[in-house]
Amino acid sequence: AGRNARHDDGDQADHESDPPGQELEAERQPPFSALGAPPRPGVHVDEDALLGEGSFGVVWAVTRRRDRGDSRRRTFCLKQIAMGPRRASQEEAINECRVLAKLDSPHVVKYHESFVADGGTKLCIVMEYAPRGTVRELIKTHRSSPRGRVPEPVAWRLLLQCCLGLSHIHSRHILHRDVKSENIFLDKNGDAKIGDLGVAKMIGAESAGFAKTLVGTPYYLSPELCEDKPYNEKSDVWALGVVLYEMCTGGKHPFDAQNEGALIRKIM
Repeated sequence: AGRNARHDDGDQADHESDPPGQELEAERQPPFSALGAPPRPGVHVDEDALLGEGSFGVVWAVTRRRDRGDSRRRTFCLKQIAMGPRRASQEEAINECRVLAKLDSPHVVKYHESFVADGGTKLCIVMEYAPRGTVRELIKTHRSSPRGRVPEPVAWRLLLQCCLGLSHIHSRHILHRDVKSENIFLDKNGDAKIGDLGVAKMIGAESAGFAKTLVGTPYYLSPELCEDKPYNEKSDVWALGVVLYEMCTGGKHPFDAQNEGALIRKIM
C-alpha cells in the first residue's frame, strides 16, 4: 500500500472536534474524475499528492480547506477504493473502515472518517498521514550504511511499538492478516504505526477465535497458514518476527526460495 497517515500533534487539540472530512473540498464535489486520475481543479492537495497506488486503489495526501495558507496546516491521508456493483465487493471495500473505527492506539494508524464519491462508486477513507514512510523504506535506507541494517536500538523500539499496536488490535478481536514492513508506517518522530487493515478480519466467539481464509504475503505466512489450518493472533506475531528479521539483516527474509511452493515447504 502507499504511504499512510500522520498529522501534526501540535494542531490536534485545535481541531479534534471538527472531523477533517467536513473541511475537505473533496467532500463537496467528486474528488477524482476516475480511479488513478489526479484531483479535479479546486481540490486542495499537496503538489506531491499521489502517495501510492495498487490493486487496492489510490492513496493521496490532502489538506483541509480551512488550513489553506496556514503554516500549521495538517496533512491527511486519503485512501480511495473502487467499489464494484456487487454487494460482496462493497462490503469488502468498507471492511477497512469498520476495523479502523474500532481502534484507538498511538501505534495504529488513526481513522478520521470516510465518505463515498463519484456517485457512490468510490469509497474515500481519511486517515492520519505518516511523513517518514514505511519500515520497508527505512530498511532500504540503512542497507547502504556501514552496518547495512537498521541500528539495533531503532529495531528494538519499532518492534516494541508494533507489539503494542498489535496487542491493541488483537484486544478488539481483530486479526490484521497482512503484517509486513510495507504496512508499518513511520510518523514525524520515526515511531511505528501499523496500517493497511484492508484484509483484516474481526473474529467472534462463533469462530472460537480462529480464521480460515488464506490471505497475506508469502514471505510472512506462518506455518499454520502454509498448512491451510485455522489460525489466530499468533500468525500476526509470526509476521512481525519476520519484520524484525528484515530490520536486523538489511532486508533479508528468514525463509527464501525461487518459487512460492518451495518457500511454503521451507516455512513448514
